[in-house]
Amino acid sequence: MPCYKIIMFGRWVGRCRRLFSTSEASTHPKTERITSPYTLQVVGEKSFVEMNEVFNKIGLAEKGHQTWREYSLAKRKAEVKRFVESILSDKVQMYGDICNAMGKSIKDIDLEYHKVQLLYEQLINSADQIMRDVVVEDSPKRLLKYSVEPIGIVMMFPYYADPIMDSLIKLIPSLVAGNSVLIKSPPNAPFVGEYLSRKMLEVCPIPELICDLYISAVQTPEIVKFRQIRQITFTGSHSSGKHIFELVAKERFIDCNLFFGSNDAGYIDETADVDEAVEQIIEASFSNNGQSIGALQRLYIHSSKHEEVIAKLVERTQKIKIGDPMDPTTGLGPLCLEENVLTVNRLVLLSVT
Repeated sequence: MPCYKIIMFGRWVGRCRRLFSTSEASTHPKTERITSPYTLQVVGEKSFVEMNEVFNKIGLAEKGHQTWREYSLAKRKAEVKRFVESILSDKVQMYGDICNAMGKSIKDIDLEYHKVQLLYEQLINSADQIMRDVVVEDSPKRLLKYSVEPIGIVMMFPYYADPIMDSLIKLIPSLVAGNSVLIKSPPNAPFVGEYLSRKMLEVCPIPELICDLYISAVQTPEIVKFRQIRQITFTGSHSSGKHIFELVAKERFIDCNLFFGSNDAGYIDETADVDEAVEQIIEASFSNNGQSIGALQRLYIHSSKHEEVIAKLVERTQKIKIGDPMDPTTGLGPLCLEENVLTVNRLVLLSVT
């Protein structure tokens, strides 16, 4: 799919400036305070991007894409690999930001980075197969083939529970394919986009190849109207994803990839290794304090294993240390959203009545 040219961007900017000159566009908050869910103290402040800055960032992202797409696939793969490896070697830098902003324990952050370690080379190397030309006909009369081209600017909404892993899983294929990326960091991990943008710039000096675009909910409906944004990817709640999908469907005809939470179940049959099953259940249920779109919510246990599984689950959960997420021995930190606290309280009351 061809990308828009810079001259078309100039025309769209002129139209958008008139669009955003209304009073409604200026009603969004200027900054957002970041409060630790563990100490309940303000640990930072993040400024929302003003609309004139949005124009500049999208313009730079478009120029960055035009330069980046001219790199060979092999060179893009090499640069992205260096980018990811620089992040994996620098995880300690993110401990404070993630622990303080969302209460995620160091143990869970290490697990998040470990999952990236297992996946990133596979994601990078899959480009050789996905990006290859497909020859339909090669005869003396004609050559007919399909070619895969970068689409331009991708807008990402990563999930707050796994901000590094979810961002990188979306970033790697987008960048290797030759696109530039706008990241709308989640409010509980507001510094992730800024961090990833800085790390990419250290590896590949193309301005705004990864762009931190921290916008408010009021700004989101207008941002998706930008014609330079050619794809939107979102991970999160059904209500937020549905809202974004409706905005895109109303204003655009572009690819919109949505990944929502589910009601995941676990199943233990009569042949299961109970000790191994219990460890997997603990990880699936308590990772990131249970705040995950893939968190285990139901268990089906074969009658022959039921009593043993329940007993070992109780024993194992009693060993989980609850406390300060910055303490490396903590297994369970605080919930980062008030709505999650209310949900857990409701489930506890339901289970004992």
